[in-house]
Amino acid sequence: MSSLRKISILIFSLFIFFAARVSAQELIQALQIDSVVNKDGTVRITETMLYDFGNEQRHGIFRYIPYKKVNQDGKSYVMDITVEGVSDEKGNGYRYSVTKSGNDLTIKIGDPDKTVSGQHIYIISYRVNGSLTYFDTYDEFYWNGIGSGWDIPINLVRAEVNFGQSFGEGELDGVCYTGLEGSTNKECAVDKLHNGVTFTTNKVNPGEAFTFAVKFPKGYAAVLEPAEDKPSTVQLILMALAGIVAASFYVFLPIFLLIKWLREKKHVRDTARIVAAWFSPPKTADGEALTPVETVITADVTAGNKAVPATIISLAQRGYIKITQKEKKEFIFSKTEKPEDDLLRQYEKDIYTAIFSEDAIEVSTKKLSKNEKFGVAGTSLASEAADYLKKTGVFKSNPVNTSGGYLALSIMSFFTGNIFLAAVSFILGRKSPKRPDSGIQTYSEAVSLKNFLVSQDPQFDFQAQEMMFFEKLLPYATAFGVEDVWIKRFKDLFNTNPEWYRGDDFTRLVVLNSIVNSSYHSASASSRSSSGFGSGFSGGSSGGGGGGGGGGSW
Repeated sequence: MSSLRKISILIFSLFIFFAARVSAQELIQALQIDSVVNKDGTVRITETMLYDFGNEQRHGIFRYIPYKKVNQDGKSYVMDITVEGVSDEKGNGYRYSVTKSGNDLTIKIGDPDKTVSGQHIYIISYRVNGSLTYFDTYDEFYWNGIGSGWDIPINLVRAEVNFGQSFGEGELDGVCYTGLEGSTNKECAVDKLHNGVTFTTNKVNPGEAFTFAVKFPKGYAAVLEPAEDKPSTVQLILMALAGIVAASFYVFLPIFLLIKWLREKKHVRDTARIVAAWFSPPKTADGEALTPVETVITADVTAGNKAVPATIISLAQRGYIKITQKEKKEFIFSKTEKPEDDLLRQYEKDIYTAIFSEDAIEVSTKKLSKNEKFGVAGTSLASEAADYLKKTGVFKSNPVNTSGGYLALSIMSFFTGNIFLAAVSFILGRKSPKRPDSGIQTYSEAVSLKNFLVSQDPQFDFQAQEMMFFEKLLPYATAFGVEDVWIKRFKDLFNTNPEWYRGDDFTRLVVLNSIVNSSYHSASASSRSSSGFGSGFSGGSSGGGGGGGGGGSW
């Protein structure tokens, strides 16, 4: 019997002492998950569970584990999972079979000719290739110790991740998540040692998950990426048939898209009432004012490249953040006493929370470039803003996703030689998300506001007498990328800075926008692994790692 198994059983015996009790309900009294990260890049996992069948007469249990995982770009990869054995606490082997179906590997344990009831211990050992993720400055094991597929409660869970050597102080870090899939709750304890990290949680209810991640130094484990999920022969045949069908639309599809775009454009042109100037943020049909990034998407379909800095300036202008110019190319964001409220959109809350993560009171733009949570929040901002526009009836579908789909079609068409379709998709398709009649008035206001912000017409100079007016529309000018024009128009007002800005020269705010964008892109890049998988430490959640699945009895 291996030393790891002896340790597992010893620890598990303590679990039994505290957790085991007679129960009429089928459940798992305790579960111990031992993971060893090997230097060859593999991970050996041993699950020791005290399964209580209660009064039920069953043959045994089954355990299924997803062997495929999808990265942040939607690309599927395959982990190689090898089951090494299933036994009881005395080392006696159980009868079991291993099958693959869909995306899952299923381990069926028990004898169809015998039934069991009450409490039994099952020790399942398996080795995983491709479960590690590799980042620029660290590597990570991000795993769903318990997936959301269990229909029975698990009373007590302990997970331990060990390494073949000891590390220095602070070189290992751990985080864990509990609750329904996607939850960021952390109702679990983390105990960091020199050669491993331990996670514990008291109870996992049916349908919930328990996920943990361990960050460890680069160079310890060999790079062993999961294999790309290549299509099977049947899938290749279906793809070939799809290609034949697609070829038949080589001419008809671009013509269809062209006609569709012309009809939509004519409908908007005939319905919209665009004026030379509009002096306030556009509103939805329900009278809800749009944020800067929502306004840009409404007018131009895409969010542009200033969505993140525009959102930050909007938060500052509304009293949630103070901006201080520290050096020529460095700024400080400070948290104000104003609490978050329901007036903020979820993506605004995400940006705010990411900036001041770990209860920080202030943060520099330099430090922000290393903040992975900030990168994740910035990456999802445009799509979440577009979801809000769909929800409120400004668009019929998510315009950012629709535009992205046409861009992907354009790229694919270009590389397959369909230049006509590529041009139509890129030039017209990306601008063709449908707007309901209720959203065309909002579109009219957004375009009219843009006209005013970019205008140099002297007849609008009367508006440049109000500092409050300048502050109100500054985030919108930033989102449209014309903040330099807007600041120049109001330059005579800069005897004093706005309450939310501290610095010698307010016009340096234009520099801030490029710095924030640089920080956001740097942070976004650092939150992706070499295969495009996210980190459990930035944007991590319950059920967000590899493995997981579930099980039950049969």
